[in-house]
Amino acid sequence: MAGECARAGALPGTAGVVDHEAGDYAGRNSVAGPLSRSAPGPGRPHSCGKIGLASIDEAIGTVERLTPRSLDAAGSIAALLQPVANPPAQFSCPHEDSGILHNELYRVVDDLESLTLRPYRFAITNEDRAVGAHFSGEVLRRLGRSALEMTPVDLDFSGIAGQSFGAFLISGANLRLHGEANDYVGKGLCGGSIAIDAGADASERGDVLVGNTILYGATAGELFVAGRGGERFAVRNSGALAVVEGVGRHGCEYMTAGIVLILGPAGVNLGAGMTGGLTYLLRPRGKDLETLLNHDSVRLAEAGPEEESWLRRVLERHVRLTGSPRAAGLLYHSALPLIRVEPLTLPCSVEEAWSSVLSRLAAEEARTYNREKFVASESAVMQ
Repeated sequence: MAGECARAGALPGTAGVVDHEAGDYAGRNSVAGPLSRSAPGPGRPHSCGKIGLASIDEAIGTVERLTPRSLDAAGSIAALLQPVANPPAQFSCPHEDSGILHNELYRVVDDLESLTLRPYRFAITNEDRAVGAHFSGEVLRRLGRSALEMTPVDLDFSGIAGQSFGAFLISGANLRLHGEANDYVGKGLCGGSIAIDAGADASERGDVLVGNTILYGATAGELFVAGRGGERFAVRNSGALAVVEGVGRHGCEYMTAGIVLILGPAGVNLGAGMTGGLTYLLRPRGKDLETLLNHDSVRLAEAGPEEESWLRRVLERHVRLTGSPRAAGLLYHSALPLIRVEPLTLPCSVEEAWSSVLSRLAAEEARTYNREKFVASESAVMQ
């Protein structure tokens, strides 16, 4: 898809439509909104009631309600419209916000309302998806945008997180995961903090701890991973800080702002379509980093002395939040073995690219996070 966008002449960071394919779409923009509004859902039972159904679940298998638009269509789909003999039992679709973990997180918001906030630790499984989005949304609905900025909350998880862990996480929400996560970690991150580790051995082995398409479209916040990530790490990153210990192909694709540190191996096509922000690569022995870059978009540059001090502050925070031995080892170097990857045309100075990250670092350095103090929650707690 990215290649098609480029061939269609889309600007980096935007999606494109191929002219010769646009005519194949028979729909109209005018029907998209009404279709979304009329789709059956928990808050729209009347949509099903009009056709005699209590919910969308009752519509499953009722082929008698479907009528082909033409004789040609009837011939093509006739077999699909035949009732199924002895159909299997149907079960109601699960709702994301009814899980044990989501209910436990709603109780954290209750604590915020009553000003009895304390650290928490939860178990998490890959059935728990979009945890940060649910939590952030509930905070915004009930308390407003500035609630966590005044009273930050620390949430610790153990296990394997489902997709979109920490998605759309707002400022003041700090998620710590001891384990690993699936794709889309930090998608749409807008101020929160995410740290993921699986112990010192995992970092030293270079274990993959997060999936693909991490930090997709993030605008602010930070992510620290004491392990490797998959493909398209920090794609369309637009302002977040990230530290990871290795990535797959197409890292930092279409990135427009933010800072990314890669403390391990990187795949090819790094920085494709990158128009802003800065990436720092570990300088490996005996390997030509030029072969990894997308030379139509980015180039290598030496980091200056001032950048060295900024990078050390980021590495120190990475060690503090994840215990990464890899980052701790780098801090012993008299000169960090990191080289800058930058867009061919810099939209701003290096100092300006770092400014928002440095402001956040200064604020976070003033606040300590004690990983050892946890308060037992109820059924979702990891014993």
